[in-house]
Amino acid sequence: MSVKPAGVFHPKISVLVAENGAVRATIGSGNLTFGGWGYNTEVLDVLAPERDSACFGDIAQFFEALGDHRDRISVERMPDLSPFIAACRQSSRAGGAGNSRVLHTMSEPLDKQLADMAADVGGAVSLTVVSPFFSLHHGVKQLAQKLSCDEVFVAVPPRAPEIFDFAASAAAGFRAWPVAADLFNDTRSLHAKLFEINCRRGTFVVTGSANATTPALSGRNVEAVVVRRFDKSYSFGWRPSGSHSGKATGERAPDELRGPCIVAHLNSSRISGRILGLADTKGAWSGLLSSGARRDPIGGITVDEEGRFNALVPSEVDPIARASSVQLILERKDTELRGWLVIEEMLGAVREKGPIARSLGRILSGTSASADIAAILQYLARTPEAALDAADRQCGARADRTMSPGLTSNIDASTFDPISAFDMNSRWRGGALQGSFDSLFDALLRRFASSLPDAEDDALDDEDEEELTASTRPSSRDTKKRAKRPAISLARKAFAAMFALLEQRPRGPDRVSGLYALFDMILQIAPRCDNADELTRECFAKWLAVARGCRRGQGQFSPLDRSVAAVLTKIVMEDPNQATIAHAQLQEWVGSEVDEVTKQSLTPNAERIDERRVAPGVGQTSWDAAWNGMLATTTPWAAVKALEKSMGGDGPLLFPNGLTVDEINEIRAVVNKDAKKDSVLIGPIVRGRNAACPRCNYLLPAVQRARLWECHVATCDNPRCHRVIINTSH
Repeated sequence: MSVKPAGVFHPKISVLVAENGAVRATIGSGNLTFGGWGYNTEVLDVLAPERDSACFGDIAQFFEALGDHRDRISVERMPDLSPFIAACRQSSRAGGAGNSRVLHTMSEPLDKQLADMAADVGGAVSLTVVSPFFSLHHGVKQLAQKLSCDEVFVAVPPRAPEIFDFAASAAAGFRAWPVAADLFNDTRSLHAKLFEINCRRGTFVVTGSANATTPALSGRNVEAVVVRRFDKSYSFGWRPSGSHSGKATGERAPDELRGPCIVAHLNSSRISGRILGLADTKGAWSGLLSSGARRDPIGGITVDEEGRFNALVPSEVDPIARASSVQLILERKDTELRGWLVIEEMLGAVREKGPIARSLGRILSGTSASADIAAILQYLARTPEAALDAADRQCGARADRTMSPGLTSNIDASTFDPISAFDMNSRWRGGALQGSFDSLFDALLRRFASSLPDAEDDALDDEDEEELTASTRPSSRDTKKRAKRPAISLARKAFAAMFALLEQRPRGPDRVSGLYALFDMILQIAPRCDNADELTRECFAKWLAVARGCRRGQGQFSPLDRSVAAVLTKIVMEDPNQATIAHAQLQEWVGSEVDEVTKQSLTPNAERIDERRVAPGVGQTSWDAAWNGMLATTTPWAAVKALEKSMGGDGPLLFPNGLTVDEINEIRAVVNKDAKKDSVLIGPIVRGRNAACPRCNYLLPAVQRARLWECHVATCDNPRCHRVIINTSH
């Protein structure tokens, strides 16, 4: 088959029709070769009528166009496509057109069609390209110009037939930026083609046969692609590429492996699988889950004569906490069999939210790199509700934190059962297996709440270390690692988004679960970011502000009370000059003076997990010194309470710091009965911008409002009033 003028026939489409009439279609990047279906990195989109009915109409139109455009396509023998056209037409009438379309180049250039779709949702903001071929830089530039998009990124894989030349492109006046993502970062040769077009009102993901070349995008070739629209929470986990040194190499076939093996799936807490390649399998085997150097016994497993087995994972073993790199080992006498354990929950999360789920899984398993922390921060900056919704489901994520009934995550294990292409009609929606990502985020919060922060941050961070010379390696490596830590600006953006969402809730119990989650996330994530100490201080200052007024009740002390006490003590530990301010915040938190019962109940304990995370390696002596030093200070509120007592005749007048001479004289005059008693107003003032004089209701200016909280004394600026106000609230 040939294509005029000077093009190639390049689509890769399959239409599958079952005996019962069920129809599925696939459109991808892989040719019908060993490379395309064996050892290249490819993409394949599976289309189901219940979700993608519009796509089947597009495929039928494409098949019809092949027969109508004989002037463009020259073929020795055109196959009879009518059964497939009929099947696709029938499928196009299924309910639910979905959010996807199939585009082809039999009528219009691909770049024009994509530009028109982007314009319908507000226009393109950024373009990210994954491709093995580029026509130098001209293909990417052509698409970017059609989209009117200046922010362009190109993926740099470890191996591909061709690597984008960023320097040559910039020299020619077209600037693109290198990025990477785990989905396209393995050692196989890249042959996948993907375009991510971020628009003002959504994101388009384009996959199929079209490379980022001028023949593919201009319509010279015959191409076919699937375009899916997602909201902005979908993420591939793009990160700036630490290297431009992807290697342009040929494809290599995988090594042939022989011998018995295990195929196994984990669905919730149940492992089901089969032994392949072994004649005598029936009987009792002992099972192990292996991840790295860790092995967890899971007990005896009974295998039938066909090699099939089912087993329950003990409650104390959590395979998902090791991400996806878990092996199942079966042992019997001298025989040991191994196979990778497919964690359906993880796969479902990836289908639902994209490669960001794998970053989250690595964080969960403790094998993450800084790039994974950056990816999750980028995700949370756009989708802060993911963290707070998980917090509500977990209600503290730890046994010692109060768990409200009915709010724990409860996901049906059947949700994670393996599914074939013909089973996707009921549970597959827009590429997502619903609920899996939520379950993964729940597990992450549980780990954050009950584990110490990762001590090291080396994993996968130094791809180019082998290129450094022996003489410069130590200092260069340290500099490189620091540069790779997520920027403080990104972390600030993510935490600000989560705090802003939490602040939309009324002060009180509704915020408590989110406060627990943010407390744990600050302790686990901030140390792995750039300027970690500065970021931690900022986040905890904001956390204390958002926590104000959220204490559950008087008389009983909760883990949240102890968390507040630990954070305030750590602030004093770092800067003793903050002791008075920290003491005042603690008084405000408990709603009274810190009496002996409160002091004993909230004294930080260096052996508790929260204190060990707030100040790693700090002993009890240092905690006690900071705690007692803080409580030994006299706060402005305590000074005002003492003034109130002395004005009633209980001892000499003691004036807090910060009062003006006029205020002191007015208070003395009232005490000496040389002025009217109501010249000085004593009582609690509600904190806020609407703070007003209790006498005349005159709104106090910002300077006087600030004095009400700093020294608890202010003066009404209304010339007809001019009362001195003593604020007895915390």
